Amino acid sequence: MALYLAAVSLTDNGLGHLQLVKHLVSVCSCVISYLYLSVSPSAQCPSLSGPGNGRVTFSRTVGGRASYTCNTGYTLSGSATRSCQSNGQWSGSAPTCRAAGEFIFALNQVSSDIFIFSVCRTVQCPSLSGPANGKVTFSRSVNGRASYTCNTGYTLSGSTSRTCQSNGQWSGSAPTCQAGEFNMQYTM
Repeated sequence: MALYLAAVSLTDNGLGHLQLVKHLVSVCSCVISYLYLSVSPSAQCPSLSGPGNGRVTFSRTVGGRASYTCNTGYTLSGSATRSCQSNGQWSGSAPTCRAAGEFIFALNQVSSDIFIFSVCRTVQCPSLSGPANGKVTFSRSVNGRASYTCNTGYTLSGSTSRTCQSNGQWSGSAPTCQAGEFNMQYTM
């Protein structure tokens, strides 16, 4: 009996090709040189849903990849890519999108020999973009405010402000800037 290190590759006709790469241990003279595995060419992985506050693009065919991204203000926790395997399952597990923020470390002394070490992440809302023909100023911290204004000649449609909530989301929805009506008066 012999022990080998092997590599598997898929051919265009959907058959797996096992090739022996390196002979590791020789216990007797039995040698296997090649092994063919049948893979269904129609095998597909199931559809994927994007993580909360993010999205995923993917190809469901065997060998296809899934790529995960997060919305502005969120960071990916986990692997950004997964592969569709020949068994019709996705590799690994789906990542999540977490609100970006700073970490706070605290060490509290409860008694002369007891300490509590805490790690907390501050909650922040994502960055905002100003409306077309306008701008926004904001503070991303909890209870921070976003104030919207429009350029000269445009009128704000919607609320002039929003608040960063404790869940890391902005209240309400972004306003827009609409072309204003001009009242021209001519004097002679």
